[in-house]
Amino acid sequence: KLCVYNSAWKCSAALTDYAEWAPARGAEIADIVSVTDEPNPVEDETAPFMLGKSAKSYDGRMIGIVSKYAEEADMAYGYKRSEDYRAIALAGRVPVKVSTENGPILIGDYLTSSSIPGVAMKATQPGQVIGKALEAYNNPDSTTVGIVMIFVQPGFADPTDMFASLNNSIEQLLALTST
Repeated sequence: KLCVYNSAWKCSAALTDYAEWAPARGAEIADIVSVTDEPNPVEDETAPFMLGKSAKSYDGRMIGIVSKYAEEADMAYGYKRSEDYRAIALAGRVPVKVSTENGPILIGDYLTSSSIPGVAMKATQPGQVIGKALEAYNNPDSTTVGIVMIFVQPGFADPTDMFASLNNSIEQLLALTST
């Protein structure tokens, strides 16, 4: 159960992610957001930056996804200081917009930003990722945008290196050598 204080206490057990209020002008639910060079016009020592929809593939500045659940519950950590503030999921499970720009998405695929603003695609090379797909998505039109559930886990990944995806346990390494 999550409880936050935004001029009054609100509690919810429905949230499946960790989200914080942050300025993200133009971003919508399920968009990937990145840090921009634009300053926050609202005085906010905790968020002097402005976020925006990610706009390039493998965007090294992407940090999260606008959370459907926190937005609908009007609940996230911190304060919603203006209408530009959005609940940004930094970890957990949330829907994300996707395309097949880099091919069909399978469960467990790393997702990264695409050339379509705010939209994820399958990561096929080493680089920044936003997390892992929890659902498959396949549309022959790579410009069509769908939505899948993602486990948000921003960072660097190499989807071409199967050893990078292992948890380094002895059992997993032995299983690979015995086949």
